[in-house]
Amino acid sequence: RAVPPGSPPAMPAPRGKLISDRAVYRGGDELFLHGYLREVDKQGRLALPSGTVRAQVVVGWEASSPRAGGTVASSSGGSFSPAFGGGFSFPPGGNDSEQEVLEIDYDAQHGAFALRATIPPTARPGEHRLYLRALLSDDTPGSPSGFVGGGVFGPQGRERILDTVVVQVADPRPPSVSMSATLAPGGMRVLPPGGTIRLAVQTRTLSGVPVGGARVTLRWRIELTPPAVGCAYCLPEGGWGGGRDGGGWGGGGGGGGDVPEAAPELPLSGEEELRVGADGSLETDWSPPAGASHPLSLGDSLHLSFEWVGPTREIITAALDVPVALSERSLSVRPTTQAELPGIPFGGGLGLELTQRLGGAPAPGARLRLSLFRLSTENGTALSTENGTPASTEYRTPPQPGNRPARFPSELYHGAPWLTDGLPAALPPPATDLLRGQECEVTTAADGAAAAPPHSACALALPGMGHFLLAACEVAGTGGGPEGGTGPGGGGGDGPGVCSGVVVGRSLPQWQRSPVGSDFLSRAISPSLDASTYASGDTATLRLHNPLSTPLSPLLAWGSVLGQRVLLPPPLPPGDNTISFPIGPECLGGCRVSLQLAAVADADRAALPGGVPASPLLDSRGPMLASFDLSAEVPPLGMGITVTLEPRNDAELPGGSGGVTIRLRDTETGEPVSGLVALAAVDVAMLQLRPHPPADVGAELAPRPGGWYSLTSTYDQLASSPALPATAAKLRALLEADPFLRLNWDALPSASGAWQLSDAERPVEETLARNAGDLSPLPQGGYYGRGIPAGGG
Repeated sequence: RAVPPGSPPAMPAPRGKLISDRAVYRGGDELFLHGYLREVDKQGRLALPSGTVRAQVVVGWEASSPRAGGTVASSSGGSFSPAFGGGFSFPPGGNDSEQEVLEIDYDAQHGAFALRATIPPTARPGEHRLYLRALLSDDTPGSPSGFVGGGVFGPQGRERILDTVVVQVADPRPPSVSMSATLAPGGMRVLPPGGTIRLAVQTRTLSGVPVGGARVTLRWRIELTPPAVGCAYCLPEGGWGGGRDGGGWGGGGGGGGDVPEAAPELPLSGEEELRVGADGSLETDWSPPAGASHPLSLGDSLHLSFEWVGPTREIITAALDVPVALSERSLSVRPTTQAELPGIPFGGGLGLELTQRLGGAPAPGARLRLSLFRLSTENGTALSTENGTPASTEYRTPPQPGNRPARFPSELYHGAPWLTDGLPAALPPPATDLLRGQECEVTTAADGAAAAPPHSACALALPGMGHFLLAACEVAGTGGGPEGGTGPGGGGGDGPGVCSGVVVGRSLPQWQRSPVGSDFLSRAISPSLDASTYASGDTATLRLHNPLSTPLSPLLAWGSVLGQRVLLPPPLPPGDNTISFPIGPECLGGCRVSLQLAAVADADRAALPGGVPASPLLDSRGPMLASFDLSAEVPPLGMGITVTLEPRNDAELPGGSGGVTIRLRDTETGEPVSGLVALAAVDVAMLQLRPHPPADVGAELAPRPGGWYSLTSTYDQLASSPALPATAAKLRALLEADPFLRLNWDALPSASGAWQLSDAERPVEETLARNAGDLSPLPQGGYYGRGIPAGGG
């Protein structure tokens, strides 16, 4: 059932945005502020405030900038703590002399205000924070003493911080020149391993005159790919397959493949000098200096910083980050736990995304080929070729740069990265490892993502326990670029087609170390929505695959603080299913979609699908419950405005007057609109000292109601019939082995949820070894075990 966690926030709710004309000021400068005030009504819409508006801008010029948890003086002699939601408290002894309260002149027609103030000449150098503060009304709607009729916020008091702006007070020497450092147009924006990039550097005065002969210091630093995160159920000793499981990947114990000896590492940082030409520009091919016998690894990143001491001795800097990659496109494969279980289709839970590595632009219309390779036997032993070399590791002696993954894990596990944006030649040999019946193609959508529904021809499934490689490669001639790629992954004119792959599945020893528990149903199902964004009135479709032999009883709830809706669909039979439900205004700004799936007890369910080991505390024939949370969104109604500026002249004389033409257009229709415009003219030199990008006011004021309910269930309180005698038998065996044991034990009904076995599931010897320790008197008030006081019952 859905249970509200507390009282919902009062509606209507005030929102505000405060903007300064620049980020750096000198003492005595004028500070120009512009602000916007809105409210979110009970229907979740953004609107002009409906009641009397009172708001202030508060700043303490001489006080240190607030740190997390710090306080700033209040106009009433109190203080507020921004780190705790902007609530106000009023202790005595406030210091009014350090605070300035600026009353705003509110324009009710446009919901905006303009404000100017003077930076005190004695203001302490450093950062200062200005707060846009709303004065909320009392309990009487429309009270003239408050903000947005009746918007009371309970424990936060009658004052609320809507927004903050940080400004820097300093006395800098503004620069007279500028420098740009970019990758030259027409070249790749990534650095292939062993390759080069083409740099373009320009030095100019702020009026655009070239500065020739400039000496620019280039400092470079290589940031290595972070190592793969391990898993809690992997073997703690040796390399994968070594010793206990047999086989060998080299490194842990027994039968490693031909792994090349370690080569000298590239230096991770350095610097050199660049000299621009007489025209103030330089284009040059560059790569990290030679000094190693092997190239950089895929996934590394190259950080470049440029420093130029200008004509008046000012220091001008620029920075550039370049990924180490074969292509500007990046292909990610994100399997879910559904792909971990044998025999269960996981096409619907597969996340594929092809994006432009720089800028994040999606690559729609790309065809991706999915392949499944077997890497090991059921027991985790690596497959071998006729000469005894593990077939799946032959790629580790790469014939050319970029054909190997960087930082390979010592033991394979579900979700371990195998290859990221590499070449098809890096995949295992198809003749020995490819599962011929597990190949298919998908096409990326407008957002660059691709997912195959379980019922499609691209639904994949593991044939059994063991380790498998799920690989995705661009098909030749696709990928959002012109044809020209080579090989099965050739994708476009901005580099070869890429392949990425992850390990899926677990070996039998890994399942035994962390067997399936009461969370089986949550791991075996990956529901997905047909879209993430809808219009009010649309019908959303939820897809899922029922892996059991009995129907599932669903309960669907969705909504936010604006309202909640509940649907009780008919039972879902085994196999592929869909649930359709209407999307309304309750999802305006985003809503939570909660799905509950219950399976009744089934006496014929002797074993779980896939035949994987199960916890002795789990009754596979008992009832099951799975909970899932998804999200859907209805964007606010189109209120976007596009602003364009055109200067009257490209250059103006000192002391003269200039002009600009401002045009406002509706973002969706392109039609002209009228409105209030705030225009700020700032010296470019001041913006170079500290960037001050324009704010997206509409996006920052957009309402985000969020979910306002939680779910409760009695499922976790159930104990299966096998669990009780199994737990009693284990406790009896423990007491017989060692009568001096604590009186409470961790007997979880699920091992896989915690990624470790509970005490009631481990062998007696292992449990005793984990709890062994020196016998010594406990201090006063100490505890035996968990919650048993010393000397108490």
